[in-house]
This record gives sequence, C-alpha cells and structure tokens, in this order.
Amino acid sequence: MRKLPLQLNTYSQTTKEINLEFGEDYIFIQLHQFLPQHFINVTTKIRGQETTKIVKCTKLIRFNVFGYTSFKLSGNLVDDEKMEGEICMGSWDEILIEDLAKNLNHHYQSYNDCKNHSFQIGLDTCAHLKVVSHDAEHYNVVRKIALPNGGAAEKDKFIPKRSDIGVQIERIYKQIKQNLEDENFVKQQSHRVNELQQKTIEFCKFY
Repeated sequence: MRKLPLQLNTYSQTTKEINLEFGEDYIFIQLHQFLPQHFINVTTKIRGQETTKIVKCTKLIRFNVFGYTSFKLSGNLVDDEKMEGEICMGSWDEILIEDLAKNLNHHYQSYNDCKNHSFQIGLDTCAHLKVVSHDAEHYNVVRKIALPNGGAAEKDKFIPKRSDIGVQIERIYKQIKQNLEDENFVKQQSHRVNELQQKTIEFCKFY
C-alpha cells in the first residue's frame, strides 16, 4: 500500500495528478486538519475523461477508484485555511485494515470475538467485516456490504499472516480482545446498537 501526504491551502488548492498503480483500486484519506465547512473534490480520470465527486470533509474518507488511471484532490479553502492529512492507496482489504488499525476506537463498531483467533466488526444481519484465522498461514478477510435494492454482496480475500497486513490484523485482534474484557466498553455498546449498526454500514462502504 502506498501513502502520500496531503497538504492543501488557499495558494495551492489542488494536488498534482496522482497516477494509480496496479492493484490500487481504493483510496483512503485521513484528514488531520480541516474545518466543518470544508468539502473535498476527488477528480478521477480514465482515457482523458474526468469525473469529480464532492464530499463533505470528515476525519476519514474512502473512495472506490477501480478502473481509473489517476486522480487529484482539491478543496474549497479561503483566506489562510488549510487542509492536511494522509492519502493511502491500495486494495479494499488493505484500506479497511489500515483504517481499522489506526482508528479502532474512533469507529466504535460492534466487535464480536470468536474462537480460533477471529473477530467481526458489525453484526451478521447488516454490513460487516469478518476476519477468520483460516489455517496456520492465512487469514480470510470477508467484507459484506448492503446494496441499494435491499440485498447484500460479499467479497473475501486470503491474507498471509506474516505479511504487513497480517501483522496489523494480529494487533487489531489483541486490541478487540482487550476491549471486550472491559465491562464498561461492552455495556456502552449494548446501549448504542442502532448507532453502531449505521456506523458499521458506513465503515464497509466506499464512495
């Protein structure tokens, strides 16, 4: 997974065009500095044709750029305003695990710890991310998303445990296990079921 700094201001409102490499089908933007009135424009390009999506700034933003060859980012900054953060580019599993590893407590998802070194973010009945220890060498990462017509779709991928993403999964598992041992954490989740379900749907979705 590739990472680049993001720094925009009133004198430099747009990034240079960033060429996408093979396997970089998704981007993850983590903003460290922005204001409530800020929007970010994501302009993707393929064969000279450009498409722009405008999204209200939040701390975490993810985009599906599958099939595009490049993209650039811009903001609606005035006076001395700034927008700063980090851009990550990679596959869906790399992006979601990177997001989760950095922001586990920010998401406040519903965590379900299973046997055999496994965990699940979200409930079976709605969108969720499941990581199962498939064998001694691999994790199986399963992402379920909700479709506009009321249906659902799933993707899965096998991840070597000794890879960078496999090491991240191990850290996430340990943190979730600690969270579930905290009675206050578990009690808080039980009182926020509807909110947590919506957050999980958002977590599994890309713009």
